Amino acid sequence: MPSATKQSLEFPCRGFAPAVARCLSLPDCAAGSVPLWVYAAGLPYALLVTTVLIGKHLDKFEQDKAKGIHTLPVLLGYDVSIRLNQALMIAFYAVTLALVATHTIGLWVLLVIFSLPRLVRVLKVYNDPKPATP
Repeated sequence: MPSATKQSLEFPCRGFAPAVARCLSLPDCAAGSVPLWVYAAGLPYALLVTTVLIGKHLDKFEQDKAKGIHTLPVLLGYDVSIRLNQALMIAFYAVTLALVATHTIGLWVLLVIFSLPRLVRVLKVYNDPKPATP
Protein backbone atom coordinates (compact mmCIF):
# COMPACT_ATOMS: atom_id res chain seq x y z
CA MET A 1 0.00 0.00 0.00
CA PRO A 2 1.57 3.33 -0.99
CA SER A 3 2.20 5.83 1.76
CA ALA A 4 0.38 9.14 1.66
CA THR A 5 2.54 12.18 1.19
CA LYS A 6 1.92 15.53 2.78
CA GLN A 7 1.18 17.00 -0.62
CA SER A 8 -1.61 14.50 -1.28
CA LEU A 9 -3.28 15.44 2.02
CA GLU A 10 -3.24 19.20 1.49
CA PHE A 11 -6.36 21.06 0.46
CA PRO A 12 -6.29 23.92 -2.04
CA CYS A 13 -7.79 26.35 0.49
CA ARG A 14 -6.68 27.01 4.06
CA GLY A 15 -8.50 28.49 6.98
CA PHE A 16 -11.75 28.20 8.88
CA ALA A 17 -14.34 28.38 6.09
CA PRO A 18 -12.94 25.53 3.95
CA ALA A 19 -12.62 23.36 7.07
CA VAL A 20 -16.26 23.97 7.93
CA ALA A 21 -17.29 23.20 4.36
CA ARG A 22 -15.41 19.89 4.48
CA CYS A 23 -17.00 18.95 7.82
CA LEU A 24 -20.48 19.83 6.62
CA SER A 25 -20.11 17.79 3.46
CA LEU A 26 -18.85 14.68 5.28
CA PRO A 27 -22.30 13.41 6.39
CA ASP A 28 -23.61 14.02 2.86
CA CYS A 29 -20.84 11.85 1.45
CA ALA A 30 -21.51 9.09 3.97
CA ALA A 31 -25.31 9.01 3.83
CA GLY A 32 -26.20 10.50 0.47
CA SER A 33 -28.27 13.27 2.06
CA VAL A 34 -28.79 14.55 5.56
CA PRO A 35 -31.87 16.30 6.93
CA LEU A 36 -31.42 19.90 8.05
CA TRP A 37 -32.21 19.03 11.68
CA VAL A 38 -29.01 16.96 11.86
CA TYR A 39 -26.95 20.06 11.12
CA ALA A 40 -29.02 22.09 13.60
CA ALA A 41 -28.57 19.46 16.32
CA GLY A 42 -24.79 19.74 15.87
CA LEU A 43 -24.71 23.49 16.50
CA PRO A 44 -24.45 23.33 20.32
CA TYR A 45 -21.51 20.94 20.05
CA ALA A 46 -19.86 23.15 17.45
CA LEU A 47 -20.24 26.17 19.74
CA LEU A 48 -18.59 24.35 22.64
CA VAL A 49 -15.71 23.08 20.53
CA THR A 50 -15.17 26.61 19.25
CA THR A 51 -15.02 28.01 22.80
CA VAL A 52 -12.41 25.40 23.75
CA LEU A 53 -10.28 26.25 20.72
CA ILE A 54 -10.52 29.99 21.28
CA GLY A 55 -9.72 29.50 24.98
CA LYS A 56 -6.68 27.40 24.09
CA HIS A 57 -5.40 30.11 21.77
CA LEU A 58 -6.13 32.83 24.34
CA ASP A 59 -3.74 31.01 26.67
CA LYS A 60 -1.01 31.27 24.05
CA PHE A 61 -1.97 34.75 22.82
CA GLU A 62 1.33 36.52 23.55
CA GLN A 63 3.47 33.69 22.16
CA ASP A 64 1.35 33.40 18.99
CA LYS A 65 1.40 37.15 18.44
CA ALA A 66 5.18 37.31 18.92
CA LYS A 67 5.70 34.47 16.42
CA GLY A 68 3.31 35.97 13.87
CA ILE A 69 0.84 33.09 14.15
CA HIS A 70 -2.52 34.45 13.04
CA THR A 71 -4.94 32.64 15.32
CA LEU A 72 -8.43 34.08 15.68
CA PRO A 73 -7.59 35.73 19.04
CA VAL A 74 -4.49 37.34 17.50
CA LEU A 75 -6.54 38.64 14.55
CA LEU A 76 -9.41 39.93 16.72
CA GLY A 77 -7.40 41.05 19.72
CA TYR A 78 -7.38 39.68 23.24
CA ASP A 79 -10.33 41.63 24.67
CA VAL A 80 -12.60 41.00 21.67
CA SER A 81 -11.73 37.29 21.77
CA ILE A 82 -12.59 37.10 25.48
CA ARG A 83 -16.01 38.66 24.80
CA LEU A 84 -16.55 36.45 21.75
CA ASN A 85 -15.82 33.36 23.81
CA GLN A 86 -18.22 34.47 26.53
CA ALA A 87 -20.91 35.12 23.91
CA LEU A 88 -20.38 31.67 22.38
CA MET A 89 -20.69 30.05 25.81
CA ILE A 90 -24.00 31.81 26.39
CA ALA A 91 -25.11 31.05 22.82
CA PHE A 92 -24.66 27.33 23.53
CA TYR A 93 -27.47 27.50 26.09
CA ALA A 94 -29.66 29.72 23.92
CA VAL A 95 -29.27 27.48 20.87
CA THR A 96 -29.88 24.34 22.93
CA LEU A 97 -33.05 25.85 24.41
CA ALA A 98 -34.24 26.96 20.96
CA LEU A 99 -33.65 23.49 19.51
CA VAL A 100 -35.65 21.89 22.32
CA ALA A 101 -38.42 24.52 22.00
CA THR A 102 -38.75 23.77 18.29
CA HIS A 103 -38.75 19.99 18.94
CA THR A 104 -35.57 19.61 16.90
CA ILE A 105 -33.89 17.73 19.75
CA GLY A 106 -35.32 15.95 22.77
CA LEU A 107 -36.11 17.23 26.24
CA TRP A 108 -33.30 15.23 27.83
CA VAL A 109 -30.86 17.73 26.39
CA LEU A 110 -32.18 20.22 28.95
CA LEU A 111 -30.10 18.40 31.56
CA VAL A 112 -27.47 20.89 30.44
CA ILE A 113 -29.24 23.38 32.73
CA PHE A 114 -27.40 21.75 35.62
CA SER A 115 -24.16 23.17 34.24
CA LEU A 116 -25.35 26.79 34.48
CA PRO A 117 -23.59 27.40 37.83
CA ARG A 118 -20.30 26.42 36.19
CA LEU A 119 -21.02 28.81 33.31
CA VAL A 120 -21.47 31.65 35.79
CA ARG A 121 -18.12 30.80 37.45
CA VAL A 122 -16.34 30.58 34.09
CA LEU A 123 -17.77 33.90 32.92
CA LYS A 124 -16.54 35.52 36.14
CA VAL A 125 -13.04 34.10 35.59
CA TYR A 126 -13.07 35.47 32.04
CA ASN A 127 -13.92 38.92 33.46
CA ASP A 128 -10.92 38.86 35.82
CA PRO A 129 -7.52 40.04 34.57
CA LYS A 130 -5.21 37.31 33.31
CA PRO A 131 -2.85 36.14 36.09
CA ALA A 132 0.88 36.68 35.55
CA THR A 133 1.61 33.00 36.23
CA PRO A 134 -0.58 29.93 35.67
